[in-house]
Amino acid sequence: VQQPGRAIGVASVGGWLVKETYGDANYLFDQSHSDVGVSDTEPVLQAVLRAAIGENAVEMHLPNVHGLPHLVRVGAKDMAVPPFWARRAARLARRPLYTRAGANASGADGAAHAGEASSVQFAELPGKPHWWWDSEAPNDGGAVNDAQMRAFFREAAAATRAADADAAATSRNVGLHDMVRDTCTASSAGDGACNSECAGVALLPRSGFVLRAFHPPAFGGRYGFRVLQAQRAGVLAELQVAPPMASPLGGCSCGGVSVVTRNVRRFTVPSSVVRRAPSCPAGLGASLLDGGDWPAEAVAASSDADTDAASSDAEIELCDANATRRWHLCAGGFGAERSLGSQGPVRQAFASRFVLVAGVAHVQLAVYLANLFVVTSDASPLVRLAPGGEGMASAEARALLRGEEHLLLVGGPSANPLTAELAEYWKDVGHAASWTAAADLKLGRCVYSGDGVGALLLGPRPGGGLAVVLSGASSRALHTAAAMADPTIPPMARAPFSNTLPDYIVVGPHFAARGYGGVLAAGFFDRKWHVSTYGLSYSAVCLD
Repeated sequence: VQQPGRAIGVASVGGWLVKETYGDANYLFDQSHSDVGVSDTEPVLQAVLRAAIGENAVEMHLPNVHGLPHLVRVGAKDMAVPPFWARRAARLARRPLYTRAGANASGADGAAHAGEASSVQFAELPGKPHWWWDSEAPNDGGAVNDAQMRAFFREAAAATRAADADAAATSRNVGLHDMVRDTCTASSAGDGACNSECAGVALLPRSGFVLRAFHPPAFGGRYGFRVLQAQRAGVLAELQVAPPMASPLGGCSCGGVSVVTRNVRRFTVPSSVVRRAPSCPAGLGASLLDGGDWPAEAVAASSDADTDAASSDAEIELCDANATRRWHLCAGGFGAERSLGSQGPVRQAFASRFVLVAGVAHVQLAVYLANLFVVTSDASPLVRLAPGGEGMASAEARALLRGEEHLLLVGGPSANPLTAELAEYWKDVGHAASWTAAADLKLGRCVYSGDGVGALLLGPRPGGGLAVVLSGASSRALHTAAAMADPTIPPMARAPFSNTLPDYIVVGPHFAARGYGGVLAAGFFDRKWHVSTYGLSYSAVCLD
């Protein structure tokens, strides 16, 4: 569901939808009444922490794979993953696709296309457990490679080849991995007439589609659409794309599509969607964006792309700078705002190569954290020493701050020379986090003082990319904050700093005893690295 444009089908066998309900190792809040931290964790804080793992919500993002061949299988005697979850997944996947972007293929506002759920198959095999080797006969492929699974793989591959052929025949491309049959070739008017009539129109499914992204960096696009930036961090962003309106010319879907946005600040759209379909009557050729016309500069850019064969699949970036749904062509780049590569939450810093850098006093802690990454994930990060005394040479510090790897800095500015260098850069770009002369952490207008205060903070690097600072007002506070990296119950361990951690989290002296009940502040930064005034945030001691 996170990379729908790369998928040609979905096959789930004994799948579990929510890891937080999968055994004792993953209980979170609702099922954790034996955890003393739950007694002190406020509902607002719970909402912030849950939002930090919103991209893992399979059910919420199932619409992203709508229309793909989809097989859900489970053994009726599965005692590890109850069949309830497979039944639920199939039911949700079959649910009619709802959009508010205008009339769809059935002609009703927000209604569903009659055949759009037909791609979902469900099979509950009598007498089978969580895993089995033989479905009907010995060594017939069992749970993942028996006759039904092989037939499904063939059908998905055949649909992909057919979509490729359609795209080639009309000299249009839906993108490297978007394999959905063109609406025009399904017309009752016949392929030839339809292809001629619909020349230059984007290839989109007749039922429309929805693209959801809780945290945009974790999600790819589909059909040339992609959410690049949300208005509010920690809140679902969504594009609803209604199907083309029916044209009276031979029944082809030559009309424009309608797009409705939700919590979207920046997104890409294929130029052919913006462009007016030249062969259709007035009123049926225009696309709509949030109920209005597309910005004139975007229409001009789409026309320029149309004249250049090499850019016929060009994607146009549109921005809504003031959250008013008044869209304009993006000026290029993100400027001072957080780009797709510098958005959170914290775990995005560990989704690609990163390096740990520690001051002399905390090298052992850095090595411990690096080992946790090795045993719980596919990362093998290096550990670098930031020397004490005169500190790290400026050239070496600049090389690390501007290198290709993300950074995990162990120790605040007083304990890690590289953190001190980074803190100066954060001050220059207006980042919310800073440290006072007394080494107290300042977050926005709030100051968190005391030897028991520790924090995990996400921010930018001068060379692009991300840096995470693990800081503590004392050595004990630093080690207490580092507990956010500890696994739950092995072997069901997540990678360090990957679970329920937003852009920043500040813990106090009671964190070791009360868990999340000892959190002082947590939340998401806005697009300019300020403490969000209208996004998700929590503070127990400073109501900023």
